Amino acid sequence: MFRALEFPLKEIKEIIYARNFDRNKALEQQIELLQLKKEHLEKLITFARGILMIGGKTMDFSVLTQANTENIDNVCGGTAEFSSDAIGIYCRQNR
Repeated sequence: MFRALEFPLKEIKEIIYARNFDRNKALEQQIELLQLKKEHLEKLITFARGILMIGGKTMDFSVLTQANTENIDNVCGGTAEFSSDAIGIYCRQNR
């Protein structure tokens, strides 16, 4: 599932071979991150369908970008320092 979240193989290896690796915590974090990704993709699909229906010629993605940023802030806590677990790596990649 880490690959579905676009984690580099090197970082996946670091996560699963870490001394404090907790399989259940990792799965919970992956579920949370996959849910965020799913919600973002659903918004993009709805947005694209709306454009298709009205035949718009210009696209304003600011609403989607803002919503995605807010979701990341909710998960990451809005801090600059992140842990080495799945959530921390996701936060560093998406800042």
